[in-house]
Amino acid sequence: MEHLPQTAVFSKLERGIIRFGNLLSGLFLVSVIIAVYEVICRFIFDAPTIWVHELTVFFCGICLTYGGLYCVAKKSHISIDVVYRLLKPKGQYILDLFVETAQIIFFAALSFASFIMVEKSWRSPTGAWHLENNGSAFDLPTPALLKAVIFCCALLMLSVAYLRLVRLVRRGPTVFEGG
Repeated sequence: MEHLPQTAVFSKLERGIIRFGNLLSGLFLVSVIIAVYEVICRFIFDAPTIWVHELTVFFCGICLTYGGLYCVAKKSHISIDVVYRLLKPKGQYILDLFVETAQIIFFAALSFASFIMVEKSWRSPTGAWHLENNGSAFDLPTPALLKAVIFCCALLMLSVAYLRLVRLVRRGPTVFEGG
């Protein structure tokens, strides 16, 4: 975790998300390896596979979805802080409260919407248990599984935002000399 800012305070949840994300990024390498395997099978042996494309899309979808959570946990998302730097500590505190509250509202809405998406993809119209599949020759239930990953990541982003808001409120506005 040497790449994390020295001044940042990370909760156990955030550190766990970051560590797992570092491991999960290996799926990109797996995707490249199986894509190379597909190219060799298709163009050298004239024997294309039916599973490589689906797994590659699934693995990359997982990584990209988790990447949003990873950026939230690491606080490495894009931030325009021109106005923030002009504010006094109390103004920064108020803006931080607003941002964390807005994130909680957004992640709660995202969690709710993704739950509906998961529920529809895990049940048939009759209500029976059935994972949505992609309808291809290999026919894996990757759409249903990826929607579950989106839901889990949305819940974790909501949790991180909530923990940060609690930490911010407990800390209170930091007053510096001259601020």
